[in-house]
Amino acid sequence: MVTRFIDLHEDFGITSGKEDVFNGTTQSSLDALSKFDETVIYSVVFPLTRRWAVQSHEKGYKFDPSEYFPDHNSLFRQVRFYQSLEREGLVKLVRNKSDLRAPGTKFLMAMEGTDTISGEEDVRFLKENGLRSIGLTWNTETRFAASCASRKDYGLTGSGEDLVKLCNELHIGIDLGHASDQTIIDTANMSKYPVVVSHTNPKSYFKVFRNMSDEAIEAVVKNKGIIGLTSIISTLGDSPDINNLVESIKYVGESYGWEFPALGSDFLGIGSTLKGFDSVSDIHVLGEKLGEHAEDVLWNNSLRAISAILEQ
Repeated sequence: MVTRFIDLHEDFGITSGKEDVFNGTTQSSLDALSKFDETVIYSVVFPLTRRWAVQSHEKGYKFDPSEYFPDHNSLFRQVRFYQSLEREGLVKLVRNKSDLRAPGTKFLMAMEGTDTISGEEDVRFLKENGLRSIGLTWNTETRFAASCASRKDYGLTGSGEDLVKLCNELHIGIDLGHASDQTIIDTANMSKYPVVVSHTNPKSYFKVFRNMSDEAIEAVVKNKGIIGLTSIISTLGDSPDINNLVESIKYVGESYGWEFPALGSDFLGIGSTLKGFDSVSDIHVLGEKLGEHAEDVLWNNSLRAISAILEQ
């Protein structure tokens, strides 16, 4: 029975404006997390808004970055939401290593994309307000880095290198969950601290643009980072189920070492869930299928990387 876990990606922030994330019965909620002795959740701040409601499952749909624009109001609303949860005693926001030892539900505030960042003071301001992880990109490319959806993989830019150095200085984690392969390689090669690829799968397991190449995985391994294997259906094959997620985790563990795979479910950020892995309650099932590796994948690996990044 799994009593504790770390999930590198759950979209509590943006979803809080649309669904009941306190006692809701789908995917994840504060009530569902409270059933575990201890959890650490990368609680996402998504700083973009969609211009119009085009459904990604429509026939012939292709991702168009022009559909999205930076939204500072949404960013601040989500940050305030997480702060309010802590004030009400519902979660502990992780700001330093000692916070990881707190009991119960812990949220590590993580921004998905740098579209709203204009300079160094923005990063410092966000840290002062509780942010401890920055994703260099969502699917939209930025002046800092190419994304997994970029037509040209230009990797990390000069401004991106400066941002990585600043994050290292401030002990803010760097998330490469939506980054291009070259961005992952460039960042892993220069970061002083472990990088986190929060929610992805290997291209060698299923080849789609959202997944990462073996070369990128090798760079993360060399950096001593972690890879959050995700339950996003489109990254795991045709009609996948929980066994496909287990296979993807095993691919990383058996090919590169069991100190590198972790969990990045993307719960509350996905429209459909894997059969057999519908919510955080099914992490017990995932743990059973992982057997002797469950504690490393669901706790130890992520704890190692997060502890190396954060200040005392």
